[in-house]
Amino acid sequence: MSLSPDTLEGKIIRQKRDELSSKILVPTFQVGVLSGLSGLFIGAIAGTLRCANPILFSLASGIQCSILGSSITAFRKAIIHSRGNDELSPNEKLSISSISGALGGGTTGAILRGRKNVIPGAVMFAILMTTGQFLFNKLEQRDLRHIPRDSDNFYSWMRSKWLPLRFMSDEEYETILKKQLCVIKAEIALIDKKIQAIQNN
Repeated sequence: MSLSPDTLEGKIIRQKRDELSSKILVPTFQVGVLSGLSGLFIGAIAGTLRCANPILFSLASGIQCSILGSSITAFRKAIIHSRGNDELSPNEKLSISSISGALGGGTTGAILRGRKNVIPGAVMFAILMTTGQFLFNKLEQRDLRHIPRDSDNFYSWMRSKWLPLRFMSDEEYETILKKQLCVIKAEIALIDKKIQAIQNN
C-alpha cells in the first residue's frame, strides 16, 4: 500500500510539527513558567522592601522574568534545532548561548521597555549568557576528567596505594575470610580452656 503525495506530505508536516513542539515549544514553556515563578518570588521580596505595593511589583517582575526566560530559551532551542545536530562542542555552545542571549535580551527590552532598550538588553544578556555558558563548560569539563575512561583505569585507581580501600578478587576475599575464621576458632578454643580451668578449680 503506497501513500499518496498529499498523505506523505501531511505526515512529514505533522512529524516536523511534533518535533518542533517537543524540542522548542515545550522547553520554552517550561523555562518561561519557572522563570516567571522565580520572578514572582524575588519580586515579592524586593517589593516588600522597596515599594508600597509589593503585589504589583511581584507581578511585574514575574512577567518580565517569564518573557526573558522563554525568549532566550526559544532562540537557543531554535538555533540548535536548525543545525540538525544536538551534539555541540563547548565553543559552539558558547556562541549559541551568546547569540540567544543577545536576541532574547533585545526582544525582551523591545517588548517591555521600547526600542531604545533593544541594544542595552542585547549586550547585557549576551554577556550574561556567555559568562554562564563559559562557567558551565568549565564545570562540565572538570567533571568529565574525573570519570574513569574504562574499567581497567577504574580498577587501577582502586588498587592505588594512596587509597585505604582496594579491589579484591573473590579468591582473595575467600582466603581472608578463612584466615579470620581460623583466628576466631583459636580464640574460642582458648576461651573454652579458660572456662574448663575455672570449673576444675
